[in-house]
Amino acid sequence: MDEARVYSVSDLQREVRGFLERRWGSVTVEGEISGHRLYPSGHHYFTLKDEGAQLSAVLWRSAARRLRFDPEDGMLVRVRGALTLYEVRGQYQIVAETIEPVGAGPLQIRFEQMRRRLEEEGLFAAERKVPCPLPLRIASSPARRAVVRDLIQVARRRWPILASSSLP
Repeated sequence: MDEARVYSVSDLQREVRGFLERRWGSVTVEGEISGHRLYPSGHHYFTLKDEGAQLSAVLWRSAARRLRFDPEDGMLVRVRGALTLYEVRGQYQIVAETIEPVGAGPLQIRFEQMRRRLEEEGLFAAERKVPCPLPLRIASSPARRAVVRDLIQVARRRWPILASSSLP
């Protein structure tokens, strides 16, 4: 092995974070919100997506107070913020300073179009719905008794009519 510098994982992550923050500064990204979560702390976590990629995003409570709308999954937005690296996971993300709605995202629009088409075909009609089949019997082999015993206990609690037996 040569005498090249050896980094600890933490040191390398810190270097990469510094590079990202110095190189990019403030950037504006357009994408569709997905997986939006608002935590009791007031912080928003979500993913920005387009056809080919995704980017993690966070909006701190202090910036969220300035929003004039509630971010929702499927919204097409423009996010201005700083790129950084969340060192613990080695995942880069944008820390949003502002978010502007642009409209419904293309993925959301396609989803809604498909849902409407399926609805027009009557695929969501109550008379077409079939009840989910429930098991009436479970048989087990002796390989993993503890797992099987737990499975049967849970199944009996959920489906009292269930019959069970063990195979030799």
